[in-house]
Amino acid sequence: MKSINERVRKLIIQQRNRAVMRNRLAYGLRSLRHRPWAVILLLLLAGSTVCICCNLDNPFPFSANMPELLLLWKAIAALLTVTLDILLLWGLLVVLGTPYKARSVDNSLEHIGLVDRYGIGPALVSNQKIKGTTARVLTFYSKGIGMERWAQRQGAISDVLACHFVEPIAYGKSSNYIVLTVAPGVESYRDDLLYDDEL
Repeated sequence: MKSINERVRKLIIQQRNRAVMRNRLAYGLRSLRHRPWAVILLLLLAGSTVCICCNLDNPFPFSANMPELLLLWKAIAALLTVTLDILLLWGLLVVLGTPYKARSVDNSLEHIGLVDRYGIGPALVSNQKIKGTTARVLTFYSKGIGMERWAQRQGAISDVLACHFVEPIAYGKSSNYIVLTVAPGVESYRDDLLYDDEL
């Protein structure tokens, strides 16, 4: 019998995956306006669906006297075509909405111990560049990992992501989301000593 902790952990992982998928679909839809090739691909997909549905031939030569079988075949083939196109569209939007190296970033944060009480780390859902700068705004789904924990691990986060913080850590659209505004490279100044003269 599974322990309560294992069941809660499984439920939290499912919630996390659903939230990440919703965010990636939303960002994928928004990214279409910046990627004209993706819009053309979607139009080709829609065109092929219409073409296939309008040109369904009868694969059953013995069904000349059974029009019901032909209608059933056309309905099933059209349904399968539309279902396949919906799955392809869903997959394309998820790919477009997934930030570059999201899995690597997630693994790096888990590696430094930025996890909730069940050992589940945050998930990068958005990586947006600030125009005219090298800074980026990283948004993480971080349910169960409060801002205080992020602030405590700020130095380690800078190290594993090879960046420095431009603005303080903030909440996103809700307390389940953490927003980091970072720029690449280490900071140009240090508060601590590089070496100790007394050694």
